[in-house]
Amino acid sequence: MNTIPNENRPSASGFVEAEGYRTIIMNSINKGHIEGFYAFGFSRFVASAYNVASLGTVNSTYINTRYLFWENSIGAMPSLFCADTVQQGLYPNKCKLFTKKKSKYYLSKNNTLLVDVLNANAPEDKYGLHWTDELTLEQNN
Repeated sequence: MNTIPNENRPSASGFVEAEGYRTIIMNSINKGHIEGFYAFGFSRFVASAYNVASLGTVNSTYINTRYLFWENSIGAMPSLFCADTVQQGLYPNKCKLFTKKKSKYYLSKNNTLLVDVLNANAPEDKYGLHWTDELTLEQNN
């Protein structure tokens, strides 16, 4: 675990800042810009994540304290997706890269539609939502 030198400095998280809790993130995307002394695309600590994508950017005012997703995790991360044009040095090891071609997103490795991969996993969460080509979540009809 990395040590943050000054805990009194503000941090910014795109999803949740819940230190001491075991956050689980499912079917989520960061499309925004996160900025702070410490910057986390989703959260500082995550227990596990599933079907999570990042199109967003993170900037910190302190050296090496920006994370496209999170700083620390303890559980499985089977389906992380990163836009191949966003902050390339910040990708986690298991992140699957995707690229935009015309108006759709494709996995860079095998040219599979990203929305098809996300939607294949989404029903397991049983929330009645599906991913769209614009990478938003909508209610099933």
